[in-house]
Amino acid sequence: MRLFYSLLVALCVLSSCSAKNSNVSHLRNTTYSKPSVALVPLINHTETELPWDISKEITLGTREYLLKKNSLYLSTPDETDSDLIGVQDINLLDDDLEMANRFHPNDFVVLMELIKHEELPYVRQAIKPVYPASGKIAYVLSMMIRIKVLDIRGDEPKVVLREIVRSNHLIPEALSQVHPEARPWGSVSYYHSPLGMSHRRLERDLAQRLETYISSAQNRS
Repeated sequence: MRLFYSLLVALCVLSSCSAKNSNVSHLRNTTYSKPSVALVPLINHTETELPWDISKEITLGTREYLLKKNSLYLSTPDETDSDLIGVQDINLLDDDLEMANRFHPNDFVVLMELIKHEELPYVRQAIKPVYPASGKIAYVLSMMIRIKVLDIRGDEPKVVLREIVRSNHLIPEALSQVHPEARPWGSVSYYHSPLGMSHRRLERDLAQRLETYISSAQNRS
């Protein structure tokens, strides 16, 4: 009888181990089937002055949306910063792609550059497309980000996406007097401010574009 129970316990243990190994194997396969991406911190080439680092805000916000989608594996900010040591300047218009090789063993590298962040007078139908708002409009917050995605899986890096993302937001008069100092990035109230809502929409749009193009490039390989 004791021998029977001993055999039964052994079988249960083996079965449990087998299931765990199966789960680990499945997890590894799932993880490695996702493209690995280095998201380089946003370069700010505007004269926007805020009480916080707008580059860090938009980079981390875009990263957050990408992580929620769970279709890409993102290297950590520390890993990316380490790969950037010694880099003096990044020019998204430069055809020299050698710098991208720093980010191996990732599959793709994402470069982003903020080239416009302005408050423009509101003229009906003058700026398209726009995110609408209710009530009387005070101004338009107009933003443009240049993005460049590099595929570094082969012998030579290659560009798989070059695009300018435009993001225009109607800001109602009811919110136009909310100053960044009163609702800074990182506070709960920030995401109910004109800047907070506009930047979140921009980050969401960036994440959606990046996910779509990188997944498409991965599937074409």
